[in-house]
Amino acid sequence: MKNYMRSARRRKFLALLLAALATATFSLVFAPPSQAASGYRFVNFNSLLCVQTNPANGSTGIQLVQDSCTDGNGNTPPGALWNLQSIGNAMYNIINVGNGGCLDAVTNTDFGVVETFPCTGISNQKWSFTLGPDPQTSELIAHVAGGSRCLDVLERSSSPGATIDIFHCTSSNTNLNTAQLFFISAV
Repeated sequence: MKNYMRSARRRKFLALLLAALATATFSLVFAPPSQAASGYRFVNFNSLLCVQTNPANGSTGIQLVQDSCTDGNGNTPPGALWNLQSIGNAMYNIINVGNGGCLDAVTNTDFGVVETFPCTGISNQKWSFTLGPDPQTSELIAHVAGGSRCLDVLERSSSPGATIDIFHCTSSNTNLNTAQLFFISAV
C-alpha cells in the first residue's frame, strides 16, 4: 500500500510539474508585449516624422532629431518611443524608451538644444502640453528655469535628420508654425 501511495504522489507531482511547465511555456510564447515596447510617439505635424534619438548615436547627451517613425519592418524604433511620468502640476518627465533618458532642454533660449539626459528632476526636464489649433495636435512646452518655450523642429524642416530644439512659443500657434505642433500617439 505504501508503494502505491508513493507512486500516486509521484504521478500527481509529475502532473503538476508538467502543467506548470506548459503554463510557463504558453505564457512565454503568447505573452503580451512588454511595457518597454510600448509608449508614445511625438510626430511633427508638418513632416510626419518622429522626435527621436539620433539613429547614428542613441546615447544620452546627443541632440534629438526627427526621423521616420518606423524601421524597415514597420516597427517603431525604441529611440522614437517615449513614456510620460507625471510629476504634478500638469507637468511630466518624458522618458525615452531606447536609452532611459529624460527629454531635456539644455538652455532656456531660442534654438536651445534638446537631448535626452539621465533623469534628475531639474527644470530642464519638466514639460507640459497645450492643445494646438488642430484638436489632434499639441505643443510640448519646456519649463527650463521657469520659462516656457516650445519643442521645435529647427527652421520648420521636413527632412529626416533635422534637429530638435526649443524656441519661443508663438501666440496662438497656428498651422503656419507647424514646427511646434505634434501629434501624440500611443503605440
